Amino acid sequence: MCVAMLQNALRTAGRQTHVRFAPVSAAAEELKKLLPYGRAAVFADAGFLHLAAVRAQLAEYRPVCAVLGEEIPAGLLALPDEVRAVVALGKNSIFAARFFATLRGGAVLAVPLAPSAEGIAERALPRKFFRAGYPLRDADAVLVDGSLFSGVPAAFGFAALSLLCAEDCALDALFSGREEDPAFVRAAEAFAAFAEEPQGLFCADALLRLALDLAPPLPAAEAAACLGGDAFPLFACFAARYARFLEYAQPRASYVADYVGRALCAAERTGRAAVELLRNIRVPNEEECARRIRVFAEAREKLRVRGQLLRAAAGKAARRYAAFGGKTEEGEEAALYECAAELSPLLSVPALEREFGLLGDVPRGAASAARMRAACG
Repeated sequence: MCVAMLQNALRTAGRQTHVRFAPVSAAAEELKKLLPYGRAAVFADAGFLHLAAVRAQLAEYRPVCAVLGEEIPAGLLALPDEVRAVVALGKNSIFAARFFATLRGGAVLAVPLAPSAEGIAERALPRKFFRAGYPLRDADAVLVDGSLFSGVPAAFGFAALSLLCAEDCALDALFSGREEDPAFVRAAEAFAAFAEEPQGLFCADALLRLALDLAPPLPAAEAAACLGGDAFPLFACFAARYARFLEYAQPRASYVADYVGRALCAAERTGRAAVELLRNIRVPNEEECARRIRVFAEAREKLRVRGQLLRAAAGKAARRYAAFGGKTEEGEEAALYECAAELSPLLSVPALEREFGLLGDVPRGAASAARMRAACG
């Protein structure tokens, strides 16, 4: 079921990638479909312990092997011209293989080493790479072998963000009139239904990443990207705040937020440019403020139920996370929540908290003229 959902999401997104759940020993069989004969390369993330076995399985392709770290080495582009396919093991190697195939041509068989589609779902190289933003061709095939997976708690934490993203899209649709994105609903449903086992978790993670790839920035995902590492502590913090808002919020009438000050604080906390964050803000007039409070009052009971359901789902997720060996430690999550509204243009939960006067005060002097000039260049 989860594989069918993922394959359908890939088609909907226009992605030319086929996913198969099978042992890594099927790599030669999958590669044969992409490259009946010729020469291939094998890229593997540092620390992968079964490279020799994979290389032996692909002996007929006379594989060129490379072990990669966090960056894409320029020497990969100097591989022999006869290399027409790459088997990539691990997220960094998958990014490198897709970059290689984009510039040199050829096929890519991706083998994730965690229950995460990082490296597979992105359309371009992410910020961590020197060539960030460079567009990538899709992997041709993905071979998912759950026995290879490590880092399950971290992947679970990221996939859990689908619950928050679904809430934000639903609220934005309610208050802005924009159509709700069903992709986040599907990702949240997959997380709830399949994330108890690693291969189902891979599908839930992939569905969320595909949805994020086509959507405007969303607060929880953007905050998680700023924080880095395991996203579950951030999910737990944000989920508690989301549920409290949905269940108990009391908007303040005629409140006007310090938009500039909040954007400057968000820039300091996240490292993002203040100009970029200011573009996410749409200052409402008095009539719009009144309309939003009216819409909130009319949807009061529905939102309260959503908050209760989210609180229950977050509790269930916390138990699953602990069962996977995850440990929740408090860090900068609460501070990031206070500036999460500025990370997205949507009328999300954090944005509505800002508009209704329910967030903490901006530190004194945050919007001083000197700081504003420095932050905005």
